[in-house]
Amino acid sequence: MKVPKITYNDGAPQTLTFTYPPVQKPGAEAREALRHDTYATAGVGQHITERVDRFRSLQIDFVPAADIPAWERFIDFAILGNVFRYYPDSTSAEYTDYTLEDTGWDPKFAYRGGGGFYKFTLKLRKFVSA
Repeated sequence: MKVPKITYNDGAPQTLTFTYPPVQKPGAEAREALRHDTYATAGVGQHITERVDRFRSLQIDFVPAADIPAWERFIDFAILGNVFRYYPDSTSAEYTDYTLEDTGWDPKFAYRGGGGFYKFTLKLRKFVSA
């Protein structure tokens, strides 16, 4: 079972390895264009694209209660717009830099058992350096 990890530096290097993988994984990053479309009265169109953003959505349904403090530390860092590395497989060296698109975080209690589990979703924006 491949589990992701996130690395970031909030003054000290941090690694957040998922206990369980996200569920309902998308096949690819979602795309969203910031585009301006204008049409002449004859129907001729002009399309100006400013940028195309790429997103990764994570639905995380199995977070042990013991892991919540580590997630809180990461969210406190990421919610400010800081850049972090997301590794889809914690045993691989391949990663992508992201920022957190979400401006809020609201973990919900999922179920009892093994100390309790929580769930939440995250929307990550692919970071493009200047």
